[in-house]
Amino acid sequence: MYIVKRFGCRLPMFYCLVMGGVLAIVAGCLPATNLGFKIARTVLGQLSRGMAHAVFNMMFPYASDLLPTAVRANGLGLCSAALRFGGVLAPQLDLLGTYVSKEVPFVVCGLMGLLAALVTFVLPETRGVPLPETVDDLHTQSKRRSHAALEMR
Repeated sequence: MYIVKRFGCRLPMFYCLVMGGVLAIVAGCLPATNLGFKIARTVLGQLSRGMAHAVFNMMFPYASDLLPTAVRANGLGLCSAALRFGGVLAPQLDLLGTYVSKEVPFVVCGLMGLLAALVTFVLPETRGVPLPETVDDLHTQSKRRSHAALEMR
């Protein structure tokens, strides 16, 4: 919680997604030829999983800060539905690893983490910004950010 209070949600989420994605890809690239590589693969996979859990704990507060009050409940419901859809697809990814290659689930999860990091980097920071009440407030805040970014150039 200290990190989120100090740096906001966006930056820690971005770094956790990047680290988790890179760790998963590296774990997938390790050969499972001897016990040392198997242990390293397990350790890297668990570290990647820990990064995913950290992101999960930051995701809902950040999503609720991004969404205007008028649509917050519906937006969080949509986020929860997308989360459950991913939970339904996870066993299929394990089957892909069984029938294609043991490395495929690691690489796919790592690439998805890196893609999510790119999307997170584009989102605005919400620390110290008042919550938008309506969709119009959201558009106004967005215009202010884009004007401020243009003035910085």
